[in-house]
Amino acid sequence: MIKIDGEHDYLYQWDTGRRVETDYPAGTAIHFATPLLGCKHVDTSNAMVVNTDADGFAAIPNIMLQKAGTINVYAYVDGRTVERADIEVMQRKKPDDYAYTETEVRTWAGLEKRIAALENNPPAPASPVTRIDSLDKSNIKPLLGIASGAYVLYGWFTPYTGSGRTLTMSEPTFANIVSDEDGTETYVQVFSPYKNCVQYLAITNGTYDRKNIYLNDLQP
Repeated sequence: MIKIDGEHDYLYQWDTGRRVETDYPAGTAIHFATPLLGCKHVDTSNAMVVNTDADGFAAIPNIMLQKAGTINVYAYVDGRTVERADIEVMQRKKPDDYAYTETEVRTWAGLEKRIAALENNPPAPASPVTRIDSLDKSNIKPLLGIASGAYVLYGWFTPYTGSGRTLTMSEPTFANIVSDEDGTETYVQVFSPYKNCVQYLAITNGTYDRKNIYLNDLQP
């Protein structure tokens, strides 16, 4: 479920502080896209991303309400879009006392700039957990052959080169990886906050098998 928080099923231009209500858990990525962002065909790679709070609400970026039209809203879970809703923004004149304060949002382009800055000035390692960022869609990092260890994965990954599959980690995601010495077999356990999901990926050079276990569904 994705709907406007309020009594109407539409919003007005120049509104601020509005939000959508969802039935997704805290930390779920909600993507907002409008023609204002240059999304003529609603390219969600340019969408603004806001995570749901503990009550399932996500703030609508104020900048998107500066123009009348349609806001496309997507819920993004486990690397895929699971729901879409369209919000109509009704035109009206700009109020004299309008004050613009942006909601905290993220775009993929902004994240790439932040990652590039971190790569140029990497912080000293503080723990045995290694972070791997893969934010270049034209050069997606394969999971096959990553050395055994504990990792935080972020961005786009593929099971193995040429698999034709993309695994999207829209939030930094903890994973345990076990690989054989010659890099021909890799086993990955991915821990997702959505429904306390544990994903088990078995990867070889040419095969990929994925199984999900939702801890919330396990019987006591």
